[in-house]
Amino acid sequence: MSDRTTTESSQDPSDPPRMDGRVRRGVRNRQKIIDALYDLVRDGEARPTAEMIANHAAVGDRTVFRHFQDMKKLHDDLSARVAAEVMEIIASSSRPSGALARRVSGLIKQRSRIYEHIAPFRRTAQRFAGLKSVRVEPHLQIDPYMRATLSETLAPEIGDLSPEQVEALDAILSFEFWDRLRFNQNQSATKATKVVERAVLAIFDATDTKAGSKKKR
Repeated sequence: MSDRTTTESSQDPSDPPRMDGRVRRGVRNRQKIIDALYDLVRDGEARPTAEMIANHAAVGDRTVFRHFQDMKKLHDDLSARVAAEVMEIIASSSRPSGALARRVSGLIKQRSRIYEHIAPFRRTAQRFAGLKSVRVEPHLQIDPYMRATLSETLAPEIGDLSPEQVEALDAILSFEFWDRLRFNQNQSATKATKVVERAVLAIFDATDTKAGSKKKR
């Protein structure tokens, strides 16, 4: 019996099929390309080209073009990586407790960490939004989670707000509001945090003032 026959017969049929060298090389190259795309976008490159990615990944242009035939899958893989990192940030953060002002501050600090991390990737997603073959957003849709943590963290005070005030609160604490302060208005993360915090507390202060004036009447 040859060595090859012995090797084949010793393999458990339940084991996953072994990848040949070409397949393994393809997997490695694809990971290099995703890593390169991640690095370029994170470092501020809004529209990384195939040539940029090839140089950063240390692979040939043809290799990048071959993988870029499925742009949607490539960007979905990138988004999945960012989403996993966001979940790590969430998992490492404890829910704010204490007085309202302290909870508001803690909530904004957690969101600022998340928003700062995803900002370059969401901006790139928006730039690719016009391409039907590319859909970068699915893994970065964190709005439902943000809405849920808003209600949980700021209860019971949020129950005293009107529906319009709750919507205003949600908008102020959104990624879009944060990104406008940071990107359009050129505010530092520290200043943006203070702006958001003051805006949130102003909504609750307005409710307290209104409730106090009613009592005086």
